[in-house]
Amino acid sequence: MGEDLDWRWLDWPALPADLLYDALMLRQRVFVVEQTCVYLDADGRDPQAHHLLGLRDGRVAAYLRAFAPDPAGVATIGRVVTAPEVRGTGSAGR
Repeated sequence: MGEDLDWRWLDWPALPADLLYDALMLRQRVFVVEQTCVYLDADGRDPQAHHLLGLRDGRVAAYLRAFAPDPAGVATIGRVVTAPEVRGTGSAGR
């Protein structure tokens, strides 16, 4: 089994630059490079999101962003990603 990740929920103002950079790098590494999805990942919506970061050795190894419910009551989750090196280890699922 893998080691547990250190999970943190952070809003935009509380998100340190180094963790934001790690999260963006992970998103690009997986979505753009690995999955060859050519789209603008940094879409301008991150400042409105709540960010869940799974840290391993102080680096972002898992990530998602979530948005509060809209006027119709619908909350959304997106940009769900895990680093290849933690997939299948059980680390992200604990």
